[in-house]
Amino acid sequence: LGGLQNLNIETILLPANQELINISSRGVKLLQKEGGLIHNLVPYNVKAEVEKKISNQIIIGITGQIATGKTYIAKKLVELANINDKQFYHIEMDKLGHRILDTGNKRWAKTRQDIIIKFNLKNKLKDRTELAEIVFGDANKMKELNQIMKKPIEVELRKELKNKKGIIIVEAAILAEVNWLHICNNNVILTNYNQELQMEELMRRGFSPKQGKERIKSMLTTEEKKTEIEKSIEKHNYGKIWHIKKPAQINVPELLNNILNDIK
Repeated sequence: LGGLQNLNIETILLPANQELINISSRGVKLLQKEGGLIHNLVPYNVKAEVEKKISNQIIIGITGQIATGKTYIAKKLVELANINDKQFYHIEMDKLGHRILDTGNKRWAKTRQDIIIKFNLKNKLKDRTELAEIVFGDANKMKELNQIMKKPIEVELRKELKNKKGIIIVEAAILAEVNWLHICNNNVILTNYNQELQMEELMRRGFSPKQGKERIKSMLTTEEKKTEIEKSIEKHNYGKIWHIKKPAQINVPELLNNILNDIK
């Protein structure tokens, strides 16, 4: 160091996080190659670059309250991107959850049994109606269910991500609530509707007004979600929000161009 000082070169020492001192870049790359989780090992900006370089993946989250156009926007982006020869994929976390709750799926029998016991389900999860009636409208019970389902869904997500190359949109209404922002490195499309339009959409789907209000109430508001995402962006010094306030009027080509430019 003394020699460098004589050359008028400023030397800055960057101490390593002692908890991660034994983690090598080679180990992180190997873990990513095998579909492992690396968000606790490297900063989010590094994680994003490793995913891009090793797996040829860029992951973007899409979140918002129920019936705010998340699936609509994701599908439109995929359709437009693929027409323009860009590889886009859409993964719905809800569907991964349904796969776990499917009584024909033997792999997750223990998880289903835990849920049956926890919520005293009489129908033994033959369908999801009884479980929905219990957890929607009760924030504590919803948190308990999310806690049980979180790890199994993450396992199913890793399976879905494997061998997909390109831009992957991961849709989850509770992306911020269950601390899944690391999945997309804080790069999030946030959708928003006014509650009247939400209720119209929910009733179109067959929900009663009471059921619709319970489902809306069970989630963070759009502003609360936005605040949580912004906190994570500030904490990790990385990420981007694309806030869509009127999904039905969205200019999909413009949104696609904005995303592609922002994630370069």
